[in-house]
Amino acid sequence: SAKARCGRQGFSGPIYATGATADLCQVMLADSAYIQEMEVERKNRKLQRRGERLLTPIYTRKDAAATQSHFKRMIYDEEVPILPGLRLRLRDAGHILGAAIVELWVSEGNETLKIVFSGDLGNLNQPIVQDPTFISSADVLVVESTYGTRLHEGRKERFARLGAVVNEIKARGGNLLIPAFAIGRTQDILYALRLLQDQGEIEPQAVYIDSPLAAAATEVFQRHAQVFDYETRSMLREGRSPFEFAGLHYTESVEESIGLNSITGGLIIISASGMADAGRIKHHLKHNLWRKEAGVLLIGHQAYGTLGRFLQDGARQVRIHGEMIQVAASIHTITGFSAHADQKALLNWLKRFSHLGRVFATHGDSASCHAWAAQIRREFDVPAVVPKLDETFDLSKSRPVSIWEKRFHRSLHVPENFSGVVQVMEKGSVLFRGCWGEARKGIKNTFATAFNLGSGSNFLAEAALYNLADQGEISADFAALGRAAAEKVLAETVGRPCREYLESAVLGACGLEQSAYLSLDELPKNAARAARANKRAAQSVV
Repeated sequence: SAKARCGRQGFSGPIYATGATADLCQVMLADSAYIQEMEVERKNRKLQRRGERLLTPIYTRKDAAATQSHFKRMIYDEEVPILPGLRLRLRDAGHILGAAIVELWVSEGNETLKIVFSGDLGNLNQPIVQDPTFISSADVLVVESTYGTRLHEGRKERFARLGAVVNEIKARGGNLLIPAFAIGRTQDILYALRLLQDQGEIEPQAVYIDSPLAAAATEVFQRHAQVFDYETRSMLREGRSPFEFAGLHYTESVEESIGLNSITGGLIIISASGMADAGRIKHHLKHNLWRKEAGVLLIGHQAYGTLGRFLQDGARQVRIHGEMIQVAASIHTITGFSAHADQKALLNWLKRFSHLGRVFATHGDSASCHAWAAQIRREFDVPAVVPKLDETFDLSKSRPVSIWEKRFHRSLHVPENFSGVVQVMEKGSVLFRGCWGEARKGIKNTFATAFNLGSGSNFLAEAALYNLADQGEISADFAALGRAAAEKVLAETVGRPCREYLESAVLGACGLEQSAYLSLDELPKNAARAARANKRAAQSVV
C-alpha cells in the first residue's frame, strides 16, 4: 500500500521487487484501493449530512493501476546496481510467495557498509515456499521479532490437529469457518487439506474459498510454480494440485457468498480477513457462531481488539455489524500455520552469519522485541537495540548512535509535574517520541509505574467510542460525556466490562499489551507510590 500512496504523492522512481510480488501487488493494491474508496464513500455520506469536511482515500484504484509501471522485476540472488554507490540483492525469505530478504551494499570512498533487512522471515519446512536463504555477513542487520520468544507447533502436529478439528465439526454436522489472510495462509490451508485428503485422514467435503482476493492470489501462485519447494512441485507434476481438487470451490459474486449462509452444515469456509475484523468472514460468523454444531478455527496471530482475539479469549457474546451474537460454536486455535519464523528458526538463521556487526530488532510487540534483542546480545555477543518509532541512527560511528539522543537528551524541557508521552515534531515529521515519568521524585519508569490520568481519565473511553463510531457501529453523539458516562455508554455498547474492553481494544491495539487500566483503589502495592506522587487527583491510572 505504501507503493500506491507514494505514487499518489508524486513518487515516480522505480520499485524493485520479485516478479511474484509485483503480480501479487497488482491484485492486492487494487483490492485495497477499492475497500478504501467504499469505506470513504460510506463515511462521507454521514459527514455530508453533518456538514463536516469530507475524507479522501489514501489512494484509489487509479493510483494502484498507475503504480504497476514502476515495478522493476528482479529474480532471487541477482545483484543489481540501483544508484551510484548502492547495490541491491533480493534473497528468498521463505515467508509468502515472492517475499525477499534485502541485501544492500552502500559504498562511500574506499569504504563499503553492508546492510541486511530480514523482512518477514518464514518458518522452516513451510508448505509451498522454500526455506529462508541463509546470509553469510552483515555490518548492520535489521531483523524481525514477531515470534522471537515463542515456538510454533511442528508441521506434523499442526496437520494432525487440523484433521482432528475438521473431523470433529463434520461429525457434529456443522460448518467449519477458517478466517485466513488471502495471501499465504489460504494457500497453506488448501495444501494441508489436500494432503490430509490424499492420506485418508479426512473425508473429501465441500471447501469454499469465499474471497475474490484469495482466488486472484491463488491464480498468481499457480503462475509462479518455479519458486515452489520440491514437495509442492512434485505434487503438481503428479496431478495433485493443492489449489484444485474435488470439492474445492472459489466463490466470486456476493450472491454466491450470501448463498453459503443458508447451508447449516458440511462446509469448510475459508474467508478473509485473518483476524475476522473485516471482509466476508464476518457475515459467515454472524450466521454460524450461535450454532453449537459449528466451529471456528483461528490459524494465525489475533491482534488485541480484533474480533478474532475476542473469540480466542473466550468471549461468550460478540458484536457483528451492530448486533450482539451469542458464541455457541467451538473455537479452536492452531498457531503453527503462521508464516513467520519462530524463535528456533530465527536463531537457526542468525547462526549462519559468519560476520554480524550490529543488530536492530523490529516488527514485534514491545515485549517480544526487547526479549529477542536481549537474547541476541547474550548468544551472539553483538550490539542489539530496539529502535523507537521514527528514531534515526548514525551508522558511521563504532556503535549505532541515536540522533534523537544527540538532539534532545539534554535540551528537551518537560514540565516538572508532567507524566506521560512526549512527542517533538517539525514540519509534520516526528523527530522524537518518549515516555516521561516521575524520575525527578525518585520514582523510576518501570513495569510497575502508574501514570495518573487526572482530568484526562475519560480519554480512553471516549477514544474507544469514537473508534466504534468511525466503524459505523454507533452514532457520534457523545462528544461532551464525562468519564463515568463515557464508560457506561461504552460498556453498554460492547456488552463487556469497560476496563476489559479498553485494555484490549485501546491499549492493546496501541501496542501497550502490558499496560492496565485501573482505578486508584485497584492499584498494586508496588505501583501505588507512583500514583500518589502525582499532585493531581484522578479516578483512573494507566
